[in-house]
Amino acid sequence: MVNMVIKEQGIEIELVRKSVKNLSIRISREGKVTLTVPKKMPENEALKFFRQKISWVKSKIDIVNERLEFNFSDGERFFIFGKETVFKVVNSKENKVVFDIGKVTVFAENIPAVMRLFEGFIKQFFYECAEQYLKYWSTVTGFKYTDFKIKKTVSTWGSCNTAKGNISLSLYLVFLPVECLNYVALHEICHLKYSNHGEGFKNMLSFYMPKWKSVRKYMKENSRKFIVNI
Repeated sequence: MVNMVIKEQGIEIELVRKSVKNLSIRISREGKVTLTVPKKMPENEALKFFRQKISWVKSKIDIVNERLEFNFSDGERFFIFGKETVFKVVNSKENKVVFDIGKVTVFAENIPAVMRLFEGFIKQFFYECAEQYLKYWSTVTGFKYTDFKIKKTVSTWGSCNTAKGNISLSLYLVFLPVECLNYVALHEICHLKYSNHGEGFKNMLSFYMPKWKSVRKYMKENSRKFIVNI
């Protein structure tokens, strides 16, 4: 339940109090900012935390606002794992999607059907690719996850419930170069051992992927160039 709506440095925030231990910030794919706060935490303490994260919040809002427009029109171009791809639409009752390197063709009778088929395809395609990377790093590191889901999130590229072994990855990784998915998959697998981002976690990342910092930097600087508004 939303307790109040406040503004901080020009950003409208929905402040929500819940029975949680830690503060968290979420930016929806529409750009709505939610600050979840433990029930008994003073408001000024919660806002102090938010102000410390303001640069990160603004960067995520920028990603939402600067996503590439995608109208599901014949001939549009977008990216699949960083590779430019042509979007083709064929008026047909077949209701199917055909994927070739550099081209996605949707056979459908109307735009709503095109949208539904394309989103279904991109979710399934990403799920299968992401699962391969998660299984690879799970095997290499020896840490097994319990469940894997994909979500439309822009505030985080991935998340891991260390206690339960559940991993979630952002669908929008499907548009970035595949090295980004590889990094995020390893990142979340490392969380199966370390729940935080301390030295142990960073050392584990560095052991398996010595150049992970350069991939993270690339994502921060370039992700908005690839993501489309689906």
